[in-house]
Amino acid sequence: MGATCLVAQAQYEKLEAKVRKALAVDKPYRALALSERATTRQGAPGIFHVLRAEGFNRIGSYTKAMEELRMVPELRGEVEYQANLIGSYTGIGRLDSAEALITGPTDPKTTEEYLYRAGRVLALRQRWPE
Repeated sequence: MGATCLVAQAQYEKLEAKVRKALAVDKPYRALALSERATTRQGAPGIFHVLRAEGFNRIGSYTKAMEELRMVPELRGEVEYQANLIGSYTGIGRLDSAEALITGPTDPKTTEEYLYRAGRVLALRQRWPE
């Protein structure tokens, strides 16, 4: 059973790398198709829902992105999750909710995407000093 688990883990890691690569080269539809495979399997890591949310955010399907993020509440504290949540709230016009997610000093683990989305919200709210 342990060997089977390791094989499945390796398959998920490979698939995650493919999804991330598709997002990196700005192919959100490809990323969505690849991540769909993982999310339909039993016991798939929650990161695939976060990656699907990123794909949906990039094509402007913000409500679908929110639905994907709601499926993995255990990842709520992760930077990638927060960045996608900020993007979704901004996309559907809930700037107050997006701004509430931007907290104090920047975490050293933040990504460029998080900083961009946080900056975009603050610019839309005209909070220039921040």
